[in-house]
Amino acid sequence: MGTRHLICVVKDGEYKVAQYGQWDGYLSGQGQDIVKFIIKSMEKDKFLNSLDKCRFIDVEGKDKELIDSDNRTPEQIEWYNTFLIRDLGSGILINIQKSEKKKYCLWIVEILQRTQYFVDMLMF
Repeated sequence: MGTRHLICVVKDGEYKVAQYGQWDGYLSGQGQDIVKFIIKSMEKDKFLNSLDKCRFIDVEGKDKELIDSDNRTPEQIEWYNTFLIRDLGSGILINIQKSEKKKYCLWIVEILQRTQYFVDMLMF
């Protein structure tokens, strides 16, 4: 169901992830999937270390061409599908944990300006 949401992860009092999602933004949807990740899949130390590699997208600066371009390289397409696409939902959490590369996540202000949302907040 098209229920918008925002999955946020805060570490040491700082937002590390603010990921917009388009689908199943209710507790029995994405909320349940987040709980499953925490209980079954999360490797706490690895996940927390991976969060330190996250940075927010510079939508008006150096990342603009990656977001707006129809001519992305295969690597840019993989990045987009792994960290940015709105269909990820709670999948962003496992993708962050599994990735060895720098990560990118939507910045909360951009989402607040564009849509209504629900917030699922994980506090570490």
